[in-house]
Amino acid sequence: MKILYKYSLIIASLFFLLSCDKDTEDVSRITEYASFEMQGDNFMYILANSTFTEPGVKATESGVEIPVETKGTVNTAVPDVYAIQYSATNSDGFPASVLRRVAVVPAIPTTDLSGEYQLVHATRKNKITITRVDGFLGYYHATDSWWQTYAIALDFVDMGDGTIKILPGSSPYGAHYGTGNILPDGQIQFVVTLPNQGNMTYSTTYKLQ
Repeated sequence: MKILYKYSLIIASLFFLLSCDKDTEDVSRITEYASFEMQGDNFMYILANSTFTEPGVKATESGVEIPVETKGTVNTAVPDVYAIQYSATNSDGFPASVLRRVAVVPAIPTTDLSGEYQLVHATRKNKITITRVDGFLGYYHATDSWWQTYAIALDFVDMGDGTIKILPGSSPYGAHYGTGNILPDGQIQFVVTLPNQGNMTYSTTYKLQ
């Protein structure tokens, strides 16, 4: 009985292994997403009322070029920050995309706003850091724009005329977007709207340390 029991276990184990091999066949596979080669920079300044020429993007899969779909336009008559999205789908049906931002401005900024800042407030001493995104002069990331428990970090663009454009983003309080101003004495004012908080808008001013 012990011998029969032993062989019974072996047969049952083989059946289980064969069943698993058959059930998992072709379940796991590796897919290669599209690779993008962007012509020009992923952030560009264009003077208002000038001509914008789309630099283009090339997508490949395993070294073979595949079609690219482009979404977004740039209106050089209206100063703003525009987004152009380039998408490509690989042979397995998986999409991938990259983004280019184009800032249409009245003047190209020349002042570097990066540095350490402190909140201008009678009783609060919150400090933040502003850095250049990907090294671009005029395109920045601020570690906070708020003074509450949870920081609201944001990206913004110097529009060259004393104003800034806060790019749409997300935070612990939901989505955000906004504008702002570059003030005298190294101060930056953020005017941020939180649409998920009843379109609440707050304004903060930070000064360069």
